[in-house]
Amino acid sequence: MEVMFEVRADERAELERIYKAEGLTLTGAVQLFFDYTRELGKMPFDAANLETEAAVQEAREIMSGEKRVKNYKSARELFDELDAEIELEEHVGI
Repeated sequence: MEVMFEVRADERAELERIYKAEGLTLTGAVQLFFDYTRELGKMPFDAANLETEAAVQEAREIMSGEKRVKNYKSARELFDELDAEIELEEHVGI
């Protein structure tokens, strides 16, 4: 089977370094992932858990001030902005 995908150069270098330390090539690591997925009959990790962990990390960054976010004076101001974004997306066909 031939699978082609793009990986940013910086990510590729980091992944190759990580897998090399484990005695694998990038191709070998992908094949191992596919083999393990087939063996389990499902993803070898809980993707929903990763999403939750990412959200928790983002919340920590916001609370610490490391990540800046826009503040709203009221819920109405927030909803008005969201409505405007939806209208724009519908207008441009996103």
